[in-house]
Amino acid sequence: SPSKSGGYSTSTNDLYLTIPLNEIDRKNEDNACETKDIYIIAHISASVSTSEGLEEVSAWSEGPAIGNSQNVTYSTYTTCCRSTGEIKCFPHKAQGGNSNENGIYYYDNNAGGPQNIYANNGAVAGTVKWESGVLSFSFDQEWMFSGEEPLLEILGYDVPEGEYTSLFSGVPSSSMGIYSVSVPPAAYFLINFKLQNCYIVNP
Repeated sequence: SPSKSGGYSTSTNDLYLTIPLNEIDRKNEDNACETKDIYIIAHISASVSTSEGLEEVSAWSEGPAIGNSQNVTYSTYTTCCRSTGEIKCFPHKAQGGNSNENGIYYYDNNAGGPQNIYANNGAVAGTVKWESGVLSFSFDQEWMFSGEEPLLEILGYDVPEGEYTSLFSGVPSSSMGIYSVSVPPAAYFLINFKLQNCYIVNP
């Protein structure tokens, strides 16, 4: 919890402290610029000059009381980011499919339909779907191929972790933000992506 101590002399009721965003806990660097609520419990002790001399006073943040307390209050603020134009990208490996077998994600063709693309940081990077001999996929905002080849590798399985057939390795076709690869059917696909997560970094 950032704090500032010391003696202040002021003739107003306002005291401003600047707290950089990098002093606020970030558990995931990829979400450095996410909007979040910050709860601030600020307390000051001050000596106030009165006609009878100095009087010691205490004050808290403006806002609602905590629990049943008559004195302790807090303020709520929502962080936001200002663009500096500096974009940082972080490489990630990812796999497409909702079937998790010992930490490896497979596309389960028996279930079919859209299934998630999971990055190695736990984030969902987009969706993938197999239909009529074509695997198609799209990425969520801020996710894209890293440029490291092969961008995409697809293996076909009868059962997860069993024998596999290499179906594709390279650069997929793309149209209007949708990527696709023609592959023969398989009960399970292991789809390996080389991705990056890019976002604007703020001071």
